Amino acid sequence: MRVLGNFSVEGNTSAALDYIVSVLFVERLGIKDPSITPNNHGFLFIGVPGTQGILILPLFLSGSGGENLLKSNDFRLQIVETDIYIQDITGESTIPVLAKNGMNDVSSRIQVHPEKIEINFDILGSACYILTRTEEMTNSTRDEHDRFPAYASHAYQNDYLHRPIVDEYVEILWWCMKQLWPRLERKPRKFRMLLSHDVDVPFAEAFSSPKRILRSLGGDIVNRERIFQAWQLQRLLGEDHWFRFMCLDLPT
Repeated sequence: MRVLGNFSVEGNTSAALDYIVSVLFVERLGIKDPSITPNNHGFLFIGVPGTQGILILPLFLSGSGGENLLKSNDFRLQIVETDIYIQDITGESTIPVLAKNGMNDVSSRIQVHPEKIEINFDILGSACYILTRTEEMTNSTRDEHDRFPAYASHAYQNDYLHRPIVDEYVEILWWCMKQLWPRLERKPRKFRMLLSHDVDVPFAEAFSSPKRILRSLGGDIVNRERIFQAWQLQRLLGEDHWFRFMCLDLPT
């Protein structure tokens, strides 16, 4: 048994399963004490100690454990129609799910029974595939800067690039767990702004070569007709008008 936060994963598990359980259940939902157990019939059982009810998921990545995810093209994303439960949860009529190649009867359904709920598609494997950007490593398409282009992605080609798919998976999981265990509490999440700046040239003249300074002065006079600005010595000796980081409202 491996323990992630307080979430226990029992049996023979892979690093990929450990990772996605940690992200979805521990980090995103803040679930402290449920356990996830593979059984001998190709399912994962999720339960909360001391309570009734069980959440049943398909075996993670069809039992491959994730080790072969990058070595072959055995898996691919497919767009499938959602049932009434998932439509109510996500507001969407279709959703991408990960399935083995050759599987043509893939669907996305939630089956609600007394004291158990089944999700019939590999929601953990789908989230793992998308979050780890496995598609970018198995698809050799690159742009002129050797980057994976958005237009080559399954999301762009199937018109869901704008959707937070993994967040939708989280909401599906949470809905099922809340039906089974109404007293379960979800980790509160607060949005905050974290600014980042990609600044190639932070100073107008500081640390510049004499050649660059003369070219800038010449550009002010000839091209931009800013003779007064070119004449100002403060550009060279005083305050640099490009350096404005002190104006940022940074948290203290």
